[in-house]
Amino acid sequence: LPGVVGVYTAEDIPGEIKVGHLQQDWDAMIPVGRITHYLGDAICLVAAETKEALEQAKALVEIDYEPLKPVFSPTYASQPFAPLVHESGNLLCEKHVSRGNADQAIRDADYVLMYHYETPYTEHAFLEPECAVAYPDEDGLTILSTDQGAYDTAREVSRLLGLPKEKIHVTNMLVGGGFGGKEDMTVQPLAALIAYKTGRAVKCKLTRAESLLIHPKRHPFEMDFTMGVDENGIIQGVKAKVVSDTGAYASLGGPVLERACTHAAGPYAYENFEIDGYAYYTNNPPAGAFRGFGVTQTCFAVETLLNRAADLVGISPWEIRYRNAIRPGGVLPNGQIVDDSTGLVETLLAVKDEYDNAKIKGIACAMKNAGLGVGLPDWGRCKLIVEGDSKVHIYSGASCIGQGLGTVLVQMVCSNTNLSRDDIVYERSNTWIAPDSG
Repeated sequence: LPGVVGVYTAEDIPGEIKVGHLQQDWDAMIPVGRITHYLGDAICLVAAETKEALEQAKALVEIDYEPLKPVFSPTYASQPFAPLVHESGNLLCEKHVSRGNADQAIRDADYVLMYHYETPYTEHAFLEPECAVAYPDEDGLTILSTDQGAYDTAREVSRLLGLPKEKIHVTNMLVGGGFGGKEDMTVQPLAALIAYKTGRAVKCKLTRAESLLIHPKRHPFEMDFTMGVDENGIIQGVKAKVVSDTGAYASLGGPVLERACTHAAGPYAYENFEIDGYAYYTNNPPAGAFRGFGVTQTCFAVETLLNRAADLVGISPWEIRYRNAIRPGGVLPNGQIVDDSTGLVETLLAVKDEYDNAKIKGIACAMKNAGLGVGLPDWGRCKLIVEGDSKVHIYSGASCIGQGLGTVLVQMVCSNTNLSRDDIVYERSNTWIAPDSG
C-alpha cells in the first residue's frame, strides 16, 4: 500500500522475543502458530508515513485465529483440569508469612470474625498514554520514552534487538504520570524494532483504548480472613489466604503478592499471624505495580474486619485502632521492631476531635514499606555536573513519574549547598550521563 514503510512479525525480531521486568515471559510479539495470552498481545507491526496510510494498512492485515478455551479467573486457573496459560503452569508464585500460633490465638479469642473479601482490577488512568520515539544514532539506537525507568527500558530493548545495552540510549521524557502503570514495556520495544529495521525515526503511541487494554493494572484479589479479638478489642491473632489474578504475564506479580502478605497484618501490635498467598496466571490483562503495590488490597480486608470487631466489642472504630496501634519499640506481626519514627498513635490523636464530632465518618490505618526492604541491592546515585552555562546540572537515572522527583532533587541540592534555585538545572533521566539510580 502506498505510504507503508514496513510490516513486521515476530520472525523479524533479531534477539529474544520474550521480555519482562523481572521474569522474561512477556512476548513482545506472538509468533505465527503460537498461542496468544490476552487481547493486548501484538501480532503484527505496521509502519507507515501517515496516520491515514497506517489505518488503511492495518485494515488489510488478515489473521487466522483458532479459538481456545480461555482462563478468566484464578479459581479456575488453580484447578488441575484448567488449560495452561503458560507452559510452566498457571501458578506464578506463592508466599507464606507466619509468626506465633495464629490457630491457637484465634481459638482462645473472645470474638472470632471470618469474612471473604474481593477487590477488582483498577486502572491507573494517568493523563498521558504510552509513547516512544526511536531513531538510529551514531553508536546504536536512541529511544525517547515515557517510562518509569530508563535503564530498564535499555535492558529490555537490548535483549529484544540482540544489541549491547551500551548501544541503546534512552532518554526519559515527561511521563505524564506513571504510578506503577509504566514500569513494564509497551511501545518501547516495538518502536525500537521498527527503527532498527528501517533505519528511520518512528513514533509509536497508544490510543487511550489501547492503553487501557495493554498495560498492567492493580491486581484483583480474593481474600479469606479470620481475626480473633479479646473482650477489650485487642487483636489476638489473624489468619488469611489471599489469591491474586496476575493476568497474562508475570510483570511484578511476585513482589506485589509478597507485599500484600507481609503488610496484611496492619500497623498493629500482636504476635500471632499467618497468611498464605498465591498468584495465578489467567488470560485477563496483566496485573502489576500500582501505588500501594499489593498493600491496599489486604489492608482493605483487615481494616474492614477491625470495624466489624469494634461493633462486636462495643467500642468505636477509632478506639479499637488506638488500643491496637503499634508503638515505638513494639514488634509487628512480621517480626519487625519499630523505631522512634513510628507515629501511628500521634496520628490517631491528631484526628480524634474531628472524628468524634463528625456525623458521617470513616477511619482506617495503613503502612507501606520504604525502599525494597527484602535484601535486594538498592541504591541511589546521581551526578552533579557544572556545564558551560556555569550552572549545576542534576543527572539522575530515576524517572519523574508524578511524585515530584525533579522538585525534590533541586531542593536537596539547594539545601546542601549555597546555590540558589536559579543556579540549578534538573535534567531528564537518561542512560549515558545519568547513573543507574536503582
